[in-house]
Amino acid sequence: MEEWEKALFDVQRSARYHDRRTSFYERLHQMTAFITVLLAGFVITDPLREETPLLLQCLATMGALFSAVDLVVGFSRKADLHRKLRIDWVNLERRMNLSSHDLSAVLDARLEIETRELPVYRALDLLCHNELVKAKFPPKQAAAELLDLGWPQRWTANFYKWPDI
Repeated sequence: MEEWEKALFDVQRSARYHDRRTSFYERLHQMTAFITVLLAGFVITDPLREETPLLLQCLATMGALFSAVDLVVGFSRKADLHRKLRIDWVNLERRMNLSSHDLSAVLDARLEIETRELPVYRALDLLCHNELVKAKFPPKQAAAELLDLGWPQRWTANFYKWPDI
């Protein structure tokens, strides 16, 4: 039964991970769209001026860079991918709750989902582990299960793939 609980925990952690990645990419896309629209307003009013102020030129360049990064990286596409992966993990959890504890079938379904996974941001994965531990266990037991992450890992969990965590 312990292997079953461990597998269930891993599935729940993966769903949390993809929920956080979806939110991250959605925020980046929204922020980029906001900056682009805001700066487009500045650029539209620019022909009314004799000279373009340096600040406005810098802001317009920044807006173009943000839009280019969004276009190339595809923040909304990545958010959609993580949203779909989260749904797959939640559906696997539902099957586990309804099943007769067939661990081999769960591990097979898990491997199938993992074939579509992107490289994992390990610090974020550990943050999700800690979040789930706090949600599932009483405080004393949770304290023993928490994994230690420094502030640089916590603050950059969505941006940097820490190699040695």
